[in-house]
Amino acid sequence: GPVSCVSERTVLGFGGVNKMKLLLGLSAAAALTLSATGEVIYEQGGPLDTSITSESRGNGLVSELAADFMIDMDASLQDIHWSGVYYNSGIPGRDFRIRIYDDNGFGTAPGDDPALYDASFTNAQVNETFVEESGFGPRYSYALDLDSFFDIAAGEMYWLTIQALTTDTSGQWGWDSTYTDNGTHQASIRSEFFGVPEWTDIGPLIGVDFADTVFSLTGAPTPSPGSLALLGLAGLFGRRRR
Repeated sequence: GPVSCVSERTVLGFGGVNKMKLLLGLSAAAALTLSATGEVIYEQGGPLDTSITSESRGNGLVSELAADFMIDMDASLQDIHWSGVYYNSGIPGRDFRIRIYDDNGFGTAPGDDPALYDASFTNAQVNETFVEESGFGPRYSYALDLDSFFDIAAGEMYWLTIQALTTDTSGQWGWDSTYTDNGTHQASIRSEFFGVPEWTDIGPLIGVDFADTVFSLTGAPTPSPGSLALLGLAGLFGRRRR
């Protein structure tokens, strides 16, 4: 069937034909608590106002949604937590591709390919767990333990993308998102299928001022070389006193 969603709003039109209604309207009052097994090193929350497609499908529908993040300490990223909705008769059970890009140098979009981190995971690995019926389709939460940790540098901007993967030609999956300005740059999308082959702010494309994804990152702070040197000196001093 045609690619569409339950939203009445036509978001992207192509030659007068509504090829896609990108926006999936959800309850503005809905909120999701993302559980984490380790220390939360970054969290981007907000009301779940919508879900925005970010997927690679068998019919050539490829869209990649990116969210920026920055933390004030060196850290090892170990886990990623997010949620999303299967809609337009989307069938749960998809695998996922995770990418992390550097910044384009202006804080407005991901940098050049290739990504700094790029790996695909099975549905079992992302721990897809049913949360609720959203009214537009089932919502699931995801908790992924990375197979190899990613080192985050303090004060550096990165961009996270999460794509659902399937060979099916029907049904869609959308990454839960919010219209609440969280102080970051809003999410960016690229998709030749939808006529935006270059990274583009998502808000204006779906008729709002601001839209961003909801997710959290867990991991462990990594000591700087300076602090390791101080620890070494402290140990040496302690041994000498004994």
